[in-house]
Amino acid sequence: MTIVALLPVLVFVAGLVMYLFCVSITKASVAEIGRWMFIVGLLAFLMSSGAQSCSMGMGGGGSAQHR
Repeated sequence: MTIVALLPVLVFVAGLVMYLFCVSITKASVAEIGRWMFIVGLLAFLMSSGAQSCSMGMGGGGSAQHR
């Protein structure tokens, strides 16, 4: 995996840690930022892994036409 592929994982893990830490000490604005970092990072990770799995559908020739 390259750093570009790991970047969404780093964002959603950092957002989750920030959210869990700041919720317990009642810093609402920082916890909100952490929650959105987690959501957006997880969405980016899932979309990138979904896009990679869709590209594997081409068999050998690559001459299939989709209509």
